[in-house]
Amino acid sequence: MIKVEQALENSENVTTLAEMTDTLLGQTVIERFAACSSSATPEIVRDKILTNYNGALTREFVRVVSAVIKSTDNTGA
Repeated sequence: MIKVEQALENSENVTTLAEMTDTLLGQTVIERFAACSSSATPEIVRDKILTNYNGALTREFVRVVSAVIKSTDNTGA
């Protein structure tokens, strides 16, 4: 399990969805999403996020990443 500080380390100056998927936090979320599937690999999940901007998976990815970042802003982690 990664620590919050590690996850947020390289997510400060992210401006695109592609950049967010490349951060440690983004990669961790993608791996967790893939683990919930019987057939999707992290690469497949990342590709779906980046090719269907209005899709449910992309919205959930952005929601989860945003929630983690906001929660650390509130706790001062």
